[in-house]
Amino acid sequence: MIIADMVALGGALLFAIIGLIFGFGKGLKFITGGIFGFILSIAICYVISGFVLEISFVNEFAMGINEALSADGNVFFDFLVKINAGFIVVYIIMFVAVQLVRIIIISILKSIFEINNGFMKFINKTFGIILYLAIGAALALVAFQIIAWIGGDSAESFRALLEGSVLKLDWIYDNNPLKAIMELAQI
Repeated sequence: MIIADMVALGGALLFAIIGLIFGFGKGLKFITGGIFGFILSIAICYVISGFVLEISFVNEFAMGINEALSADGNVFFDFLVKINAGFIVVYIIMFVAVQLVRIIIISILKSIFEINNGFMKFINKTFGIILYLAIGAALALVAFQIIAWIGGDSAESFRALLEGSVLKLDWIYDNNPLKAIMELAQI
């Protein structure tokens, strides 16, 4: 076992202890709140937008806004029609709706997982450990990817530190799934 393995196990133990302390409910609230919640809502809007825009009354609503703006002949309104302001309004409404639903669902899940019952406390702490271990693994993958992006001697010396890892950290560094995602994004 090399030093990198010990650091990885120490980090995993640290994240497991944090998960045990905070539990799943607070962890879920943390990772879906703030900027993460905003990004999650945007991603959900992107995924469901195709379905929502296929609904006839939504499409008619967006087109109605564009028609109302184009009827005036004002230069500013023409600009709004050109950028499809009706669809922008639909996306804003959809974003607000997704935000509200996200907040409600997370509040309900947090309340369920934090019930003052022995069994639910056990489930909350167990899922909290799993959640925080997943967060730690994700952070490690991001750190590996940043080091790979930096490249040069820094990346080579870091890769040499991982060589011979019992936990296969060298293999994880070489086969980082974020590397494949970034390569697809550049296509």
